Amino acid sequence: AVFDHCIAQDNNQNGFYSWSNIRYCIFRNCIANNNSQNGFYLNEISTSGLLSSNTFIQCQANSNTQAGFLGIPNAAGSSIVNTTLCKCIAIDNATGFDFDAVSAFDTILMSCKAIDNTTGFAGNSSTGAFNNFAKANTTSYSGITTPISMIDQLDTDIGFWTNNDQ
Repeated sequence: AVFDHCIAQDNNQNGFYSWSNIRYCIFRNCIANNNSQNGFYLNEISTSGLLSSNTFIQCQANSNTQAGFLGIPNAAGSSIVNTTLCKCIAIDNATGFDFDAVSAFDTILMSCKAIDNTTGFAGNSSTGAFNNFAKANTTSYSGITTPISMIDQLDTDIGFWTNNDQ
């Protein structure tokens, strides 16, 4: 399934919510604003379930009460794998990008921005984070142990990011 240019705004729960064996979905240019829980929520609830190979491209999560982007398996034996987020933005959420659950494997955060969140990027030892931008978060990143490239200024010449590592 492809979700393109969709908006989830002012919901009393999650903005976008995917659960139980969802695979190969693409969210492109979608926006989650001011939802009372998470902006984009991947939640595996089946005991042997697998959320796999989902992609978020140029999506934005703003002012959601919990996480902007959250991936968490909520049942024993379930997992979330191979999730890719590219050029996504999280502004003013509790956590911008949260993939720190033990069974959230091989998440790639690439050229994403976390601005003015309590935690910008949260991950585990299998989270790959490359060329991301974190600014004005209480904590820029947490739990990510793979090589991480966090950058702190925009590059106006190329219109996206510089390569200055923090």
